[in-house]
Amino acid sequence: MSPALDLPTMFATNALVSAIGGVILLLVQRGQTNLPGVGLWAAGRFILTAACFSYFIGLEANRSGIILGMVLVVTSVLVDYFAYARYMGRRSRARWPLAMATLLGILAIFILALPRPNPGPTLAVFIAVNAALNLATGRFLLLYRPPDLHGPATAIASLHLVWGVLTLARLVFLISNDFDVGAMASTNTASMFFASFHATCQTVGLLWLVVARLQINLRQKADTDPLTGLLNRRALQTAFESLEARLRADGGGFAVIIFDLDHFKRLNDEYGHAAGDAMLVAVASTTRSSTRPGDVQARLGGEEFCIVLPAAGLGEALDIAERLRLAIAGLRLPDLPVQITASFGVASSGAHGQDGNGLIRAADDALYCAKRNGRNHVQVAADISLIQRPEGPPSLILTGK
Repeated sequence: MSPALDLPTMFATNALVSAIGGVILLLVQRGQTNLPGVGLWAAGRFILTAACFSYFIGLEANRSGIILGMVLVVTSVLVDYFAYARYMGRRSRARWPLAMATLLGILAIFILALPRPNPGPTLAVFIAVNAALNLATGRFLLLYRPPDLHGPATAIASLHLVWGVLTLARLVFLISNDFDVGAMASTNTASMFFASFHATCQTVGLLWLVVARLQINLRQKADTDPLTGLLNRRALQTAFESLEARLRADGGGFAVIIFDLDHFKRLNDEYGHAAGDAMLVAVASTTRSSTRPGDVQARLGGEEFCIVLPAAGLGEALDIAERLRLAIAGLRLPDLPVQITASFGVASSGAHGQDGNGLIRAADDALYCAKRNGRNHVQVAADISLIQRPEGPPSLILTGK
């Protein structure tokens, strides 16, 4: 028959699991400095490790070790809450009220522990503060979990909520027994067993959150043009496939705009590739601000860009293209005396095809027709014989060096 788990064994196990989790998270933080909150999680694991050692010391009739362990436990939960808020990119309004409530709880733990031989009031305050922090943490995660972190955030939220409810149930049991020493002793082993389970699952959950965010970052790097931050050609194809599937299910159409910067090679030759890169970044920013929420912007390569407009007809696509053409013509960069323009091709589903590749080909043909017929205007794929020449400057003006 295997021996029953005793408190020293569970304290040691909990300390080991928390320390290992803290070391792993600290190594992740050192290698991935762009992940906010991970350093705080590591700190929370180390604080919990210190709490376990303090409890272990308190088992030898050293009451101060138990009190310090209580304080460190609630501190670790509060640190975790702040870490979740940073990791989710949310500024929780409850952060500072929770911090103040935790500090008041810690103060109450010390005050109640000093004159009283019965640890009941001290234990009641500790359990209440611990339960409140875990419930607040679970609620925060459920309210503010990002869609791309839905799985791990939900799992960790459930863990905190269950632990908060179990902790409150223990408090109710102790109150109903007037904090009898025997009642408190009877809950210690079960409480520490579930605390060890909670710490282990939380460490695994935190690593799950980190891995999920790293996977998201890798996908973004694989799908994003590193210079402009727009989607690349590969990601654009994926976006087309998703859009086409949605349109087959819901109906509706979409439009495609392809545009190319006029005489961009001349800009590079005259002012260097750094100037060309600065212009591409500025054009990408202008493209974002000139399109609608939900539109897809991509850089196809070089100075060629593509915009996908879900649920847009040809007329709306033409308006957006013309607005963007004027915005690009009005771009001025510091220390770069160049005005650049762009030529546009526009195609819409139904009139020019139903699949993304067909619309891109149609818009691309219209773009090259615009290039052949003077540049710096918007050309519709449906009728490339009608060319609307704009009033204004030619494609590229060099105003000095």
